[in-house]
Amino acid sequence: MNNKFISFLASAVLISGCGSEGGSTVDEAVPSTVENNTPSTTELEGSWLKSCSAVDQEDPETLYDIVALEFTGSTFSSSIQNYTDSSCLTSFDYAPNPTSSGYFSLGSDVTTSGGLQATEIDTHIEIYNGAEFDIDEYTIYYIDGTALYVGDDSGINDASSAELRPNALNFERVFVKQ
Repeated sequence: MNNKFISFLASAVLISGCGSEGGSTVDEAVPSTVENNTPSTTELEGSWLKSCSAVDQEDPETLYDIVALEFTGSTFSSSIQNYTDSSCLTSFDYAPNPTSSGYFSLGSDVTTSGGLQATEIDTHIEIYNGAEFDIDEYTIYYIDGTALYVGDDSGINDASSAELRPNALNFERVFVKQ
């Protein structure tokens, strides 16, 4: 998974978009908990941490990162620390360590291509690295005990629209409940 989900979950993921799609202002974009069908507390509630791992397992020159997610009610925030080494000891000095925040809504339960029952999650990033943003992402998630897995957005299903919502999970980048 790239960092889009954290831009959401990161998208970010999850946090990989870096432009505005235009549209409504931040104040107009914030729905109430009732409007977005997300209860005031969800199974995502709390802090989740993805330990040091490669951003792209296929790329031999990839960076490594540690990603923190926080879910409170229907809002989320994320923080990514970038490193040049697989032990996450040497900071990557030429790129920011992005942060983002916004809100999310949960959708229907779906069966992944691997046969697991996952849940749709739509995120809207309002703040990215301190600046106002307007980024939407459409993915899925699955919780197994204290492990959180998000959609694999590395293929055609890149989470950029509801129609391109991932239908598989990324098991290489696991978040652990803190």
